[in-house]
Amino acid sequence: MQLMSVLEIAQWIQGTDWASYLRMSAYVYPAVLSTHLTGIALFAGAVLVTDLRLLGFILRNQPVSDIVDQLRWPKRIGFLIVAACGFLLASSKAEEYYYNAFFRAKLALFSVSSKNVFVPLGRQGHGATFVVN
Repeated sequence: MQLMSVLEIAQWIQGTDWASYLRMSAYVYPAVLSTHLTGIALFAGAVLVTDLRLLGFILRNQPVSDIVDQLRWPKRIGFLIVAACGFLLASSKAEEYYYNAFFRAKLALFSVSSKNVFVPLGRQGHGATFVVN
């Protein structure tokens, strides 16, 4: 048995019934795309608020750890929405995206941004109080 190349895997995924249905649907594709964009807004908004607090621009009267703890789940939910919808969207045009260098860069940046979801802020431990003025 020979291993499939990445291109062959992309072609196989694109040829599945659900990817073809998604690609040809007048309603499902836009709905998935809208959900994907909503997930991006949720994830990026939570990251933005966290970063602005770390820089001391907003919410100065609240400890950074409280902000990070409160936004941890919205970030994760946004990330999962982006990942799930992104997979569906990419699978519908997998061969086209295989050749797209910008799509590969997007995947690389997405994997780097996953650090905001899976790696705790700092390594001081849960509930540590950060003071940024």
